[in-house]
Amino acid sequence: MPTSSSGADGVGSRDAPDLRGRRVAFAVGTGRCGTHLLHELLAAEPSVSSHHELNPPNEAFHRYCRWNELPVDDRGFLDIKAREIALASPPDGLFFEASSYLSLSVKQLHRRFAARFVLMVRDPLETVLSLRAKGWYEVEYRKDEPGRPVGFHDLGNFVHFLSRLVPNGPEFERWSSLPRAARLAWFWAALNERALADLRSLPDDAWMVVRLEDLDLAKYAEIARFLGIVPTLTPDGFRAIAGRRPGASWPRPGPMDLPDAEFAQVALEVAATAGRLGYPPPSAPPRRDAMPSDPGPAPAVVGRLRKAGSATGALPPGSVLLSIDGSAPELEEIVLRGLDRGIRGYHVRIDADGGRRRLETLVALRMGHSPLVLVELAGPGDPGAEPDDDVLALIREAADLVAIEASRPADFLKAQQAAGHSGLPAVASVRSWTGLLHWRDLLRASCGVIVWRTELRRAIDEADLDHWILAHQEDALKQNKIFCVAIGPPSDSDPEAVRAAERMAGAGLSILVPSDGGPAAWGRWPTPGGGLGSPR
Repeated sequence: MPTSSSGADGVGSRDAPDLRGRRVAFAVGTGRCGTHLLHELLAAEPSVSSHHELNPPNEAFHRYCRWNELPVDDRGFLDIKAREIALASPPDGLFFEASSYLSLSVKQLHRRFAARFVLMVRDPLETVLSLRAKGWYEVEYRKDEPGRPVGFHDLGNFVHFLSRLVPNGPEFERWSSLPRAARLAWFWAALNERALADLRSLPDDAWMVVRLEDLDLAKYAEIARFLGIVPTLTPDGFRAIAGRRPGASWPRPGPMDLPDAEFAQVALEVAATAGRLGYPPPSAPPRRDAMPSDPGPAPAVVGRLRKAGSATGALPPGSVLLSIDGSAPELEEIVLRGLDRGIRGYHVRIDADGGRRRLETLVALRMGHSPLVLVELAGPGDPGAEPDDDVLALIREAADLVAIEASRPADFLKAQQAAGHSGLPAVASVRSWTGLLHWRDLLRASCGVIVWRTELRRAIDEADLDHWILAHQEDALKQNKIFCVAIGPPSDSDPEAVRAAERMAGAGLSILVPSDGGPAAWGRWPTPGGGLGSPR
């Protein structure tokens, strides 16, 4: 006899089995993100009935309706799922289904089954390339009325048509103009943002987010505890399952196969969502003809650095450098008072407007002090990229470190090998969006990077940029590389520079601050040990 429900959303709905007390959980995501792997891991647990995509037509249709906000009743979808749960799992076990098709159904599933959810996410570029290899968005989607849901397109599989989301309204026109990889990047961001929004409407203890890159045995045990089971999988068992990568047989092109312009569009589509999920913007490897050799950890490379409060001579995390852009009469006061206020070193840029006088002043004033001196050279072909012999001699005498402005590893290596300063250890000065995309390769080719927040924030939202910076600090430090953030000058109309410096300094990052305003203004700049306005 069918059971009856005490309410419209009761677990014992009419014509569906009574699942009261049954434990139910789902893994959702974009697809190609680790849901299948999690299913296989849990399938090895004796207390779990684990399944993968039990009913693609039912689930994909619900996804299509949810995405397009079609006024379709949920009852049929949920009753079918209830019968699947009843048939697939014993009353005292955990029912688990991994299905990307259910990513937009979490609110309905939680309301009906009190289900828990694991949102699996994967590096955006890896996901895009994997989806592309699977044939996503090969067909050109067409609409006469962009505001309406897309009509049927023959993709060779009706479930694929239902599940491969297409935007509506003005966004459809923009999306249609994108290259295929960027359209896939849009999907990665849109699906994850929508799933996160739905999950955040549930109780906090009903869901968790897991990055595929973090899924080791310890993270698996954490997931198991979240699902209410005691994990029994051994390290050998975990390795055996995790080593069988689902979909590994699919040929997948690498990021080198994406044209630069298309790669940049991919990065723009995913940047904000990637930051929220703890991923950096995608970083493409350098072209094969420009692969740099790794010079090794910074302490080994920067042997010329004077020891200024650091056992290794490298720039330690949490340091503050002062960028000297003031006029010559102020330089002596800036240098001497900077030493008294905890300034770790000085940055001087050599370009079309000079810089020689600043270098000469630093040489004259170093005396018995040992601040680090960082000389920045413009990129190849720019004014000042090739200093004259007199300036080169000054650089050799004054500089501990050279910063080279470059957007790509090949440009960096070309400048580093230029006559006169190839023997100096060098860091990459990242002032452009392209440089940010290639930052990992620039880091590998150098002994560190300086990220110019002031200039980059014109192209990237400040919050996203700061999240990216803080997320990548550990990456650089693990390699014993310098990671410094250049902060713009503070002003009463733009206090964000000071707040940004507080965040960076509070996280232990080295910061490069401008000399604008002279010593009187330095008290506004925070450091891990306090403001610069107070003498040590």
